[in-house]
Amino acid sequence: MKKRPSIFDLIDKMLRDMEKNMSLFSGRPFSITDPFEELRKEFERFEASLPEDLVREVDTPRGRIKEYGPFYWGFSYTHRPGEEPVIKEFGNIRPTKEGFEPILTGEREPFVDVIDEKERYIVAAELPGAAKEEIELNAGEDWLEIKTTGKTRFRKRLSFEEKVEPDSARASFKNGVLEVILQKKPRPQRGRKIDIAD
Repeated sequence: MKKRPSIFDLIDKMLRDMEKNMSLFSGRPFSITDPFEELRKEFERFEASLPEDLVREVDTPRGRIKEYGPFYWGFSYTHRPGEEPVIKEFGNIRPTKEGFEPILTGEREPFVDVIDEKERYIVAAELPGAAKEEIELNAGEDWLEIKTTGKTRFRKRLSFEEKVEPDSARASFKNGVLEVILQKKPRPQRGRKIDIAD
């Protein structure tokens, strides 16, 4: 029984016919390149531009392979009542016309979300690839600094509108997310009206 051609056979035949017809039409050899060749070259250029901590070789049951990342990019949007919206970019790669390119600064700015509650601030920071032992936290009355050491390095300094108690800080780190809770300093009590006796 005759085997029916697969879709890949049909595409291959179509490309070869195009190559043959273009050669006859132009009077010179014409070649259709591998459609993935440019993609491979582009990836090789991208790989060569990566910092060492984003490319590593790993042993697997199928042999030694290259592992990349983590890669991340995004932006945060903050809009407080009465103020202009603030849009901040974060990540270790950025989009360009040609694709993505790495941000080659030794330290990266993590994505951070600050929740302003009545009596405290809750700060959540995404630190992919960092280990608990590599995180350093420092706080003042109106600021918090997050820093990591090791292969994946992050740094971010936050300012608070209201003063906090640095000694009240509690921190936890789970699944790449750091959470820091800081109690606000009590506000001064309002004055009380005093009546003058007759």
